[in-house]
Amino acid sequence: MAAREAVRAGGGIELRHFLSEVRRRRRGPGSADTPFISVLHVDDLGVVAWREARHYRPSTPGIAACATEILVSLLNPRKFRATVIPSRYPMVECSAEFGVFKAHVHAYGVLALLQQPLVRAQIAPLGRGTSSSRRRIEPEDVLRVLVPHWDPATFAGVGEEVKEALESQAEAEAQLLLCYSVSSPSESSSPTESSALSAARS
Repeated sequence: MAAREAVRAGGGIELRHFLSEVRRRRRGPGSADTPFISVLHVDDLGVVAWREARHYRPSTPGIAACATEILVSLLNPRKFRATVIPSRYPMVECSAEFGVFKAHVHAYGVLALLQQPLVRAQIAPLGRGTSSSRRRIEPEDVLRVLVPHWDPATFAGVGEEVKEALESQAEAEAQLLLCYSVSSPSESSSPTESSALSAARS
């Protein structure tokens, strides 16, 4: 594989040096607004649709993931999806189609490492299945990928930039929801209108 050989030539090492798999855990009782993250809630940049995740309640139980742990989709590797659970959520529930990993360095730095083109190019053709959309990979496939050998300072610097960018996006969504929920005294909504508005935003 050309991408793997290119990383190897640059002194790359296996991702397992920076990451380890977390044993699957079933989530215990939580609050009603505990997010449930499906693969469809994560975009290709690692941005999570948190509003949708907070309202998502599938019939199939999920697995638990804790703050700062990394989710990597094990389904359809050509459509790469990965993100970090932010510290504002001590625990979330997520689809069993995710692998859950713990970083040994800055978690958001590892997310940036996973997003490198030569790393994603190694993951894309992996997997087993009868169709491209249902191909699956194993956590071990992720850990075997070759990645650039970043030093701790690079992990910390890039990681903080990624963390700030993702947090800014979440804060912007929260601010928009706050702005859209404001009504002027002269145009206050009736209870029926307010209920309809709340339902539409949910």
